[in-house]
Amino acid sequence: MQSMTIKLEQSRLLQLALFCIVFTYYSLINWQFEGPTVLSDEVAYLTQAAALAGHPVELSTSASWHKGYSFLLSPIFYFIHDPFQSWKVVILLNALCWAGTFAVLYSMLRRIFPDRSPYACALTVGVCALLPGFAVISGFAFPSSIFALFFIISAYFLLSWSESSRNRWSHTLMTSILYWLHPLGLAPTAATTLITGYLAKGQGLGKKWLGHTLMLGSSFAFYNWIFHPFVNNLTAATTIVAPSHYPKISDISELIRSSYHLSTIGIFAAGQIALVLTATFGIASTMLYAGGKALFLVSSKWGRAHLESSPTNILAIYLFLTMTFAIALGSVALVYAEHLRLDHLIYGRYLEPFLPAVLALSICLGWRNEKFSTLAAAFILLHGLGVHAYSTQWPPTSAVNYFNAASYWPIHFLPAASFPVWAGAAGLIVLLTHRLPKFVVFTGITFICIFTLFKQLEAHRTIFNSYSKPDSLVHFVRANIPGGSSIGWEPTHSPRARKEGKALYSYYFFDMDFGSMSFQDWLSHPAPILFTHTPPPPESLDLGSWRVLARGLGTHMFVLAKAELTPSLNLSLLSTIEYFINSGNQSTEVIAGSFDMTPRQLKVFSEVGRISDESIRTDGRPGFLFFGPYIYLPAGSFVLLLDIETSPESNAVLDIVSNLGRTTHAKTTVADADFIDGTLVLPFELSESVAGLEVRLAVSRNSMIKVRSYKVRLQR
Repeated sequence: MQSMTIKLEQSRLLQLALFCIVFTYYSLINWQFEGPTVLSDEVAYLTQAAALAGHPVELSTSASWHKGYSFLLSPIFYFIHDPFQSWKVVILLNALCWAGTFAVLYSMLRRIFPDRSPYACALTVGVCALLPGFAVISGFAFPSSIFALFFIISAYFLLSWSESSRNRWSHTLMTSILYWLHPLGLAPTAATTLITGYLAKGQGLGKKWLGHTLMLGSSFAFYNWIFHPFVNNLTAATTIVAPSHYPKISDISELIRSSYHLSTIGIFAAGQIALVLTATFGIASTMLYAGGKALFLVSSKWGRAHLESSPTNILAIYLFLTMTFAIALGSVALVYAEHLRLDHLIYGRYLEPFLPAVLALSICLGWRNEKFSTLAAAFILLHGLGVHAYSTQWPPTSAVNYFNAASYWPIHFLPAASFPVWAGAAGLIVLLTHRLPKFVVFTGITFICIFTLFKQLEAHRTIFNSYSKPDSLVHFVRANIPGGSSIGWEPTHSPRARKEGKALYSYYFFDMDFGSMSFQDWLSHPAPILFTHTPPPPESLDLGSWRVLARGLGTHMFVLAKAELTPSLNLSLLSTIEYFINSGNQSTEVIAGSFDMTPRQLKVFSEVGRISDESIRTDGRPGFLFFGPYIYLPAGSFVLLLDIETSPESNAVLDIVSNLGRTTHAKTTVADADFIDGTLVLPFELSESVAGLEVRLAVSRNSMIKVRSYKVRLQR
């Protein structure tokens, strides 16, 4: 008895350790991101959550996305009104969901395989947590993280569905929530309806099954006819017709009647299967076989008794059916989208929530199977060849959302290759996984997963720091305009406008009345600020009533302010700004005066040097490491802050000039310059406005210099 108590305590400690490790790991790797990417679904989930918390927004892209995830996030936005802090809590919540998923998975393995040691179960779960897709998706505001948690809980209670009403209702509740989170919830709903119906028929639990089914149906109806329209009324303007991202029954019927679309559905389905086999190194083939075999056995006379006495078979069938339905639903949805990206051919985001249980069960059932691995490798290779032939007839766009295929590791090791090469590499690794010594396999899998994770994080950083990063305009407005104020947004069809820019700003200004309005409407509206891509010509307007503050370098977004407001604004918060002067006989007064330059921006204006490790470095050649950016600055006192590493004897010359170098405003050698806390500081004065200001660094041959960035700040 005492020995059992000790083992139970050890098991609980292992479960707690798994929970803490996964939570800490997933939180830390995604903590670097300050906000969401500009994706219609991600920003829609967040703004819907804000709307449910009492901050209605006008957002056309949110209508068709399901609201369950937003409902669970809404308390964050009720208590925290700062979008940057809210985002950090979302990251923690996602990590918490994945930690809970793996903790429940551990309990489920201990229950199904009581003869396995707690350490073996913990190691199995740890291997599952290594898959890069889970950690990557945890850094996005997608429902996948919380979907995975509710799915694994529903699977846990399904194992004992016949034992008590509490288990039955717990399973039903968890399953019904899945559809509220995402339409993919239909897959486990269909799977559980079939499995529980089969179990109920043999145990005289027909009424219990009927109650289970009615609850699932009632939850489905309540969501579609009441809750979903209610939230849409909070988030979409009445003048906007929001597109639907999911096909209706009539759409599906039309698609499957077309032989072309039907073949495309098959290609996408094969791609999802190939991704699962590749991501799990062929190990998932064990579960797919076990699930298919168990499903076949239940059709025999003794199949029901065999199923009832084996929780392993119950779980295998549940996972097999769920994956089958999910692949079918996902393939139809991808075809319905009517456009093709490379990641659509190996789409994995619909399947990520199911993979922890799939992989864990496969490992426990005996993952070293040469026959299965050979079949898996052959399928992966045939898929790669088939997709290559198919994509030449319907070529995918060059755009790739890597997080949609986060666990497809070959694309990161061989980024310039094609599908046949990726498939060949994946097939080879699958074969070796089932044949090499276990220690070698575990080491190799760990390396592949960690490398893929870091490449995925690099892709995430690229998206965030280019297309999605909120520039200083957000910080400027939030610091100067109190929450609850009105802010205008002028709709535009400018080719330089970000496709989902309105969605991005809707999130960062979720606690303000951020709505669409024309420039003329804004002039008579109490909103102090207007965002626009196309400010009107100054000669046609009364310049006494408004001013152009600045334009974001990355967003090309102009910020206009009412003239009576500008004296009270804290302009020092404006950075990464390109200043704007209206052409014509008159010009608006440009009153901002700060900007930043990153290494990649510096490289645009460079004679020598190379980009390396988030910096621009000398390459041994003499010349300007950087010059430009030829911007306008108003008269005033400024300071240049240069983040530079160099040797003490460096004779590099730093100067600030205009008029194509003919007018010098400040000049020093790097060796003689002043440094404060490792940053070079160079003050300079402009007695009058300058239209083409440059910051230049001239380096000599064989100089050893590294520059991370520089900032120019207007001194108050």
